[in-house]
Amino acid sequence: MLGFGSACLMNGKAQGSQAEKWFDNDFVVEDGGSLKLDNRSREKGYLTLVAWKPESGMTGGKVTNTTGPVTLSKDKVNSVTIYRLEPIARWEGSPFRPCDPPGLQDCPIPIPIPPPPPDAILQRPSQP
Repeated sequence: MLGFGSACLMNGKAQGSQAEKWFDNDFVVEDGGSLKLDNRSREKGYLTLVAWKPESGMTGGKVTNTTGPVTLSKDKVNSVTIYRLEPIARWEGSPFRPCDPPGLQDCPIPIPIPPPPPDAILQRPSQP
């Protein structure tokens, strides 16, 4: 789907309290009136798949790229699955090569190119 790395299902035990759980040492889920998902890692990328309830009005299929926390309404969500992204190979004008172990930052998750700035239209008052 994203075209880089491989998505590996996070397994392991959650740490934390009833309302706040830490997964993979860096990903925090706050389970209160809504679900707050927060990647606090500076190195790891995560992909969260959200299955919406049919009556939620959410169509699905949208890809959101964010660095901050995301809050989901429990009333609209059917299920949430979190995946850890790990790069496996990189190409930079030469043949593909395998990435070194993830801790070495040999193949960082790419930062998307920002959108172009908006056009500016100056509208002056009409001449009498």
